[in-house]
Amino acid sequence: MKPEQEAGLVCYYDENSYVSLMIRKDLSDYICVLKERIGKENRFHEIHRFKNQCSAYRFKTETDGLKRTFILMDEHGTELCRYTLDDVSHLSDEGVPLNKRFTGALFGAGAYGKEAFVYRMRDVIITNHA
Repeated sequence: MKPEQEAGLVCYYDENSYVSLMIRKDLSDYICVLKERIGKENRFHEIHRFKNQCSAYRFKTETDGLKRTFILMDEHGTELCRYTLDDVSHLSDEGVPLNKRFTGALFGAGAYGKEAFVYRMRDVIITNHA
């Protein structure tokens, strides 16, 4: 990755309701950032800075009711950072009263950069822990 590029995991309801766990590159470090969009408000949480660039990253989201825990791991499964949101009701139809366009939440990958780069999402695993 080059400066001003980012890639990661997105939990999305619509353009006014989403949460993303991203790796962002600045001039010298990599930054794990959690961004929340709640209505017209953006909240940014810088979780962790690190120097090394791994060959691959693993993004994980754990759910428990309205609680979401976002985890970033290296290619060996070593945890690099973790952040928990206790209430993500804004990811539902009842959460934000702005012209909703969707009827359900989505989960996927996101990437942004001023220059072209490759970001591949693979091995999406959904597990039920009863």
